[in-house]
Amino acid sequence: MARAQDHGPEWLSGYTAAALRAELGQALRDLAGRVPTAAAEAATEFETAVLLYEREGTGRLRGHVNALIGVADARTLLADAAGASEALRAACTLAVRLRSRHTEERLREVVSRARQRFPRDPALRELTDRLRDPVPGAVPIPVAALPVQAFTRT
Repeated sequence: MARAQDHGPEWLSGYTAAALRAELGQALRDLAGRVPTAAAEAATEFETAVLLYEREGTGRLRGHVNALIGVADARTLLADAAGASEALRAACTLAVRLRSRHTEERLREVVSRARQRFPRDPALRELTDRLRDPVPGAVPIPVAALPVQAFTRT
């Protein structure tokens, strides 16, 4: 895959196509607050970023996790509980390998929004239950990624 360093200034050397798609997804997600139709485009950009990060390998884990969080956020805006839940599960599974307060805060925000939007969704409920009460031998998920409300049973 061509990198920015092949065609641009030195400061762009670490910027990949995946990062570009994730940035575009974030801009469209932000725009979706005013133009709701932009949420679908945001989801597409974030999903493309996830695929590109998967091809790049583990060297860009933070970007990969943030793109998954973006997918979940866009899917929440689109009222797609299953898509949001699936992306959050993948983001949580990968996030345990990071030490990033910013990523944990972003994950916490999106989990909270998804839970508010889909309070009775069984997959989100199972995810937050698993985060609250981990099963021995299961893939760990950072508890810091949960909103405080996840620790209260409803």
